[in-house]
Formats: sequence, structure tokens, C-alpha cells
Amino acid sequence: TLFPYTTLFRSLRSIKEIAINGSIEVMKLFRPQGHDKDRLFVMTAKYNAMILEVEGSGSDLEIVTKAYGDVSDKIGKKSETGIIAAIDPESRVIGLRLYDSLFKVIPLDRGQTELRAFNIRMEEIMIYDIKFLHSCQQPTIVLIHSDAHGRHVKTHELSLKNSEFDKVAWKQDNVERLATLLIPVPEPMGGVLIIGAESITYHNGHNYETIAPPSIQNSSIVAYTKIDSSKFLLGDMDGHLFLLLLQKEDKNERSSQVTMNLELLGETSIPETINYLDNGYLYIGSMLGNSQLIKLMDKPDEQGNFVEVVDNFTNLGPILDMIVVDLEKQGQGQLVTCSGGFKDGSLRIIRNGIGIHELASIDELPANTIKGIW
Repeated sequence: TLFPYTTLFRSLRSIKEIAINGSIEVMKLFRPQGHDKDRLFVMTAKYNAMILEVEGSGSDLEIVTKAYGDVSDKIGKKSETGIIAAIDPESRVIGLRLYDSLFKVIPLDRGQTELRAFNIRMEEIMIYDIKFLHSCQQPTIVLIHSDAHGRHVKTHELSLKNSEFDKVAWKQDNVERLATLLIPVPEPMGGVLIIGAESITYHNGHNYETIAPPSIQNSSIVAYTKIDSSKFLLGDMDGHLFLLLLQKEDKNERSSQVTMNLELLGETSIPETINYLDNGYLYIGSMLGNSQLIKLMDKPDEQGNFVEVVDNFTNLGPILDMIVVDLEKQGQGQLVTCSGGFKDGSLRIIRNGIGIHELASIDELPANTIKGIW
């Protein structure tokens, strides 16, 4: 059983909303060492960073700022491949690539109220992704970059004492030329997954394994989430949801063989982010279509899909065009929008009125049992 169920989700409910004075570029959860509650790292487009935490419960729930700071530099060329943020699995540091040739490090210290960062010079310029590896004695990043000779994967061990990179733990030259995504793998396997347009490669510094399943040929994996140390969910630009399973055959770390198996589960909205909730349920956050609450089933339906959409969350953006029309000829204008993109593109009609949102339902009531409705 891949997804045992102990809890049944029917919907997600908004508990608390807060205003952020800025355009959010980065949001990442992490759990500080010795804590039993996650914190949220947020950074805006103007490089104002903050760490938020939930305190209280119920009606007394509050979002408090544990630390904040300005991590911008007065001099620096903004990276052509955009902002990249990563948090060490041991919650020792936050890493940011904001400017070309610079890697910004924010140490996470207990009780800190101000976020202060230092820069480390990097020789790699065209960087597509950066992640922290699991279970390393020192914080260690793995990055994928390109140069005139191709696309390469390299690791850097970080010394907090000296505020610099100590050494290159391992590297792999000439990986797939369209690889842009890295997925760190927790223990007991460790290592990293290199996701390309035609192949998936596992590498742990000692050996590697590559698969090229037909289901991802000419696909573009854009989001992922971890179920556990050996199961990952991948989503592509066509809205396909895949399950990637890893198996370790030998106990000897240097001679162990990791096998991979990729299965197509079904179709969802085009994901911007995927978050595994619990008990076979996940949230698909989409920028090009409706976000969704998804249930993964152990057995396929009649169409062979393992995916069931439990709830949809309406998303009108991105709106490329719009027009006001009176469809019902009653003098009340309605807005027709060209919303979404790719397979999730649609025409939406927006109007004033009263809508009904179903909260719960009871099926198959005995005849003549309803005496009144309030």
C-alpha cells in the first residue's frame, strides 16, 4: 500500500490571512533544530527577508515575525536565471543566489531577531538550480550549471567558520543538456536526483543510475514533493503527475545500487508547486489554472488513473484579455476573461450575484423525512 489512509480530507479551510508589504518571491518551510513546529522563510522582490511562525490556536492564532532583515547588496548584477533559494535540511543556514557569481548565506542561530547575510564568491555563473544535500557534516550545496562545454553538476561544502567554500565533495560533468531541476534525497540513500527533459539520474558521489522512461520524453518537470525518503511526486507542464520510487539493493554505501521506477498516476492542473499533506492527499498550487486538493488512490479507476480531484480553488490568472458584455440582455454587464494558459487556458464569466458553496451533503435520505429547512 503506497498511500495508507487514516484521515479523510474533503476540503481545505483558510484559518488566517495576513498582509505582506511586497511582492513575494520566495516562501519556504523549515523546522529549526530542537523545535516541534515549522517556520516560514519569506523574501520579497526587494530582497526583504523574514521568518514567520504561528503562535496560539483557534481564534487566538497569530502570525509573528521571529526575525527579519534586508539581504540586498548595493553592487551586484541580478542573476539572469532568477532568484534561487535553498534551506539546509539541518536548518543551519539559508542559501540565496540573487546576483551573478555570488552565493549569499544567512546563518540560522537560536534566538536571532535580525537576519544577517554574508557573500561567497562563486565561479559558476549560469546556474539553474541549487539545493542542500541531506546528512552532511557541514552544509553542502549541489548545483547544476552550464558553460561552453555543456551542463554540469557540482557540490560545494560550506565552512561557516571561515565564511567560504571549503572543497568540492564531488561533481559530475556533462549531464543531460536540458536538466534544470535537482531533488536532494534523504538518508538512507542520500545523494541527489537530476531531472532532465528526457532522463532522470540518481547520483550520490560514488555511483549513479539513469533511466529514460518514455512517459517523460520531451516533457518538462516543473514541480516536485517528497512523500518519504524513497517516494517522490513529480509534475510536468502537461499536468501529468508521476510517482518516482527509489530502491537501494546493497547496504555497502560505495557499492550500493539504486534502482528507479517512474509511474504515471494521472492528470492535474499544471503545477507551480506540489505539497504532500498526509495519508495520500496533496495540494497542487497552480499559476496557470485552478489549484486542487488531490487524493491518490491505491487502485486505478476505469480510465487507469490513480488521481481523484477532491476540491478545486478558482484561479482567474493570468488574464491575457477581457471584455465586458451583456450576455443575458438585462442591462447587467458581465466580464469575460481569457484566463490561464497551455492546457488550463479557459474563458471565464465573472458577474455580480449570489453563489452557493456546498459545505456538506447527505445522500439517500429516507422518503418523507425532511420536515423543515432553515
